[in-house]
Amino acid sequence: MLTDNVGTGLLPSNVSPGSLVTAEENEYLVSPIRDEEIQWAVFNANKDSATGPDGFNDQFYLSFWSIIGPNSAFMMGRSIQDSILLSQEVVHSLARRKSKAACVKIVLSKAYGRVNWQFLENGLKFLGFRSNWVRRIMTVVSIVSSALLINGKEGSWFYTRRGLRQGDPLSPYLFVVTMEVLSRSFLTNLQVGRILAPKIQAIFASQCEHLVIKVNQKHAGWKQKLLSYARNNKEAKGLHLISWATLCKPKVKGGVGLRYMVDVNRANFYFLGVKAITQDSLWTDLVKVKYSVKKSLWHYKLSGSESFLWKRVIKCRQLIEFQVHWRVYNGSRVKFWRDRWNGVIIANKIALAHWPLVLDTINCSVKEILADQETYVQLFFDSMSIPMQVPVLEDSRQGILEWVDSGNRPPS
Repeated sequence: MLTDNVGTGLLPSNVSPGSLVTAEENEYLVSPIRDEEIQWAVFNANKDSATGPDGFNDQFYLSFWSIIGPNSAFMMGRSIQDSILLSQEVVHSLARRKSKAACVKIVLSKAYGRVNWQFLENGLKFLGFRSNWVRRIMTVVSIVSSALLINGKEGSWFYTRRGLRQGDPLSPYLFVVTMEVLSRSFLTNLQVGRILAPKIQAIFASQCEHLVIKVNQKHAGWKQKLLSYARNNKEAKGLHLISWATLCKPKVKGGVGLRYMVDVNRANFYFLGVKAITQDSLWTDLVKVKYSVKKSLWHYKLSGSESFLWKRVIKCRQLIEFQVHWRVYNGSRVKFWRDRWNGVIIANKIALAHWPLVLDTINCSVKEILADQETYVQLFFDSMSIPMQVPVLEDSRQGILEWVDSGNRPPS
């Protein structure tokens, strides 16, 4: 799979077949390439990558796409952060299980650069991809040529014999193919008893304990040396200790522009909270199922058994709630009573005596409420002196969550 030379590229003999590429999927893959697909590939490439034989990098094609390429495309956002979040939730679930479990962390050194092409080709065929499509992919992979700049002069061009190109939007998908074969090989060996989880867990713990001791010893010595140097040189000419608060000031105010890690950490959890509310991803799907988030995230109550990550996200919820609001658009995504879209969360303004009147529609969207009960709702609001501006719904876009103006945010 990953080699330091060309290698044989043979697949393990005990890989479980699992699900394969269907006939319909193969038909789609070998269909004529559309202009939108070409533009998607160009716009998802690394704009600062090395130039090709023609001397142009991807930034050139991006800058002049209106001249040299088609005119429209749609780029879906992706985040590698989901893999980290999923791993943390999986480890948390394993730690709470009463039965024995094991987690295996595999570190692949220079993974992209060492992918065996023959292994990749065999893996694509094994998964059921049609031969003519596999030939197309392997042609793209194998025609890579490079040249070195030595003292500003271009050297001779040479061809590589293994590896995937960094920055190529196709490379992550091809790398997933090699990982899929590895994953299925692991599953097969687990099923036939060739891999015993308790043994792996014991070896892993022993190795980690030894590593932690070495790191702590090294860190202790480094810390002592550093502090000793600072103390002995405190009075030395030209050497002065500077407070962290000063270092975090902008350069124009005498600092170096560093950031408080507390603020960075809080901002990351704000981001995850907004993501859990507004985006569909593997991580959001997992936590909603794992923690039974059936209603709005604003009303989720901690039970104490959640992971540290999820607890922090929920604890940041209140600060997020006062700093965001929904732009309604077509109204299908925004909860009428539970989401902040009218300047307030309407459910928080309803008197206890009036709750029976809204319970049946408490989880309805703005679109659903206004379609059936707009007049009734307006009268209801008037009776409770709640100001309401009926939004003009648009059919083109779903609602999005936006940060309110900084001047309107409450102090955190």
